[in-house]
Amino acid sequence: MSLDNIVAYTFFDGNHYAATQAQVDQSDLYVIDPKGVKFFNRTYNGKRFPIVVNIDVPMRVRIWRMLRRGDKLTDVIRRVRHDEMAFDCGQFPFPSISVQNKDIRETVDAIEKYARLIDTEQDDDWEYKPMTLYSNNCPKCKMIKNALEINGIPFSVCSDEDVFMPIAQEHGIMTMPFAEIDGQFLDAKALQNWVQGEDN
Repeated sequence: MSLDNIVAYTFFDGNHYAATQAQVDQSDLYVIDPKGVKFFNRTYNGKRFPIVVNIDVPMRVRIWRMLRRGDKLTDVIRRVRHDEMAFDCGQFPFPSISVQNKDIRETVDAIEKYARLIDTEQDDDWEYKPMTLYSNNCPKCKMIKNALEINGIPFSVCSDEDVFMPIAQEHGIMTMPFAEIDGQFLDAKALQNWVQGEDN
């Protein structure tokens, strides 16, 4: 079967996966690998705003699930090796959040919280801008920067005191680091809670 106007495609573990723009525009979820995300970034021109959700499942859990469904041990080993390379992707071209394979309600809450922070309601002139982390390279600054990188969250860093001090004073921020996400400012405590996926 041939598909017209394909905007999402990948070849994963011996299988072809694809979706058309019409399918994407009428859907809320699309399951794809990092290579497919990059293809989507190059080809999709619709109005939907993508958020990448990386579901982090421990290797032992993945192995157990594949064996439970009847996969041969050799196939399981091959798949695990393949996934280690396929999902070593660094930063995504879209806003992304990494969630643990835990309680479904916790996962949904984390995704909804992230979606609210980046404001997915865009107009025709909308353009995504990564969060800005304002840092003076303090220990907590380095800790949060490392956590952002581990979770694959796109961000830029501003360490210029002449720039971030007036901003901090204007918004009543007294501690470092702080961040701006789509026009909203988070102080150190709120930022740390957000990165850790906790409620403020």
